[in-house]
Amino acid sequence: MELHLQYLTDHTGAKTAVQIPFSEWNNLISEYKHARQMSGLKKQFSDAFSQVKKIESHKTKHVTLGKFLNDL
Repeated sequence: MELHLQYLTDHTGAKTAVQIPFSEWNNLISEYKHARQMSGLKKQFSDAFSQVKKIESHKTKHVTLGKFLNDL
């Protein structure tokens, strides 16, 4: 995605802010939310596979689905 940025500068010419068109801002927000969701999902899968490895190597006790659901 090409961004059409405009920079605001102070009296010395140093950049102090950025402006982008509102439609581009909405697209950025949408992409950011999607990326955060994917990152969270990736972490959940990583944690789940880590737990499976621990169970398979007998480093932690497994819980059956029935027990898990009963404990809810």
